Amino acid sequence: MTTRLSSQNEPRPLPSLSPEFLGVLASPRCEQIPEGQLYRFRFDNGYGALVMNTARQPHQPSQQAPGEAFEVCLMDCTRELARPTFEHLICPEVLFGLGRVQVSALLTQAERLPRHPRLTHVDEALLGEDFQPPMPEQPGQPDFLRRRNALWQQLRQAKPGTPAFEQHLTQLAELTRWSRERILAGLGLSDQELSD
Repeated sequence: MTTRLSSQNEPRPLPSLSPEFLGVLASPRCEQIPEGQLYRFRFDNGYGALVMNTARQPHQPSQQAPGEAFEVCLMDCTRELARPTFEHLICPEVLFGLGRVQVSALLTQAERLPRHPRLTHVDEALLGEDFQPPMPEQPGQPDFLRRRNALWQQLRQAKPGTPAFEQHLTQLAELTRWSRERILAGLGLSDQELSD
């Protein structure tokens, strides 16, 4: 015998944490902050966006739904910490007071931007890589992994272009048999940036 739960006992659907931005393929990370709801988008092309839904002030025009007034900033997501970028005409500055349709259109355009130049550089470095036969000390062995990870950590902590940075870079290249370009690409850097 099956019994139907009364409407009081039926589980309520969970509220959606992210709004629907039509045409946008990426799903944002959402967080509630004092100023409103913040959505962090990261796109496969190396760009992203911060979108904030702030409560509309009474003096603002009511072109959008009550409680909806969006702020948008295009982001460069090619480094560990994303940072604002204003190099594209689709979002040359932080934009305020946008409606959902405008935000959807902007996010769709950002998602369709060509691959970020930094990612293109990394791709080219990896495509040109000559993959070596196994090393005498096989990757996967605990000592190799410890040394490799320690060198990566030292390299990340050293200031690019300094003698310490170059020393750690050379040691890591010798240990892993990776090219200088490949290691720099792993750090999101290039020789050109180091010489600037």
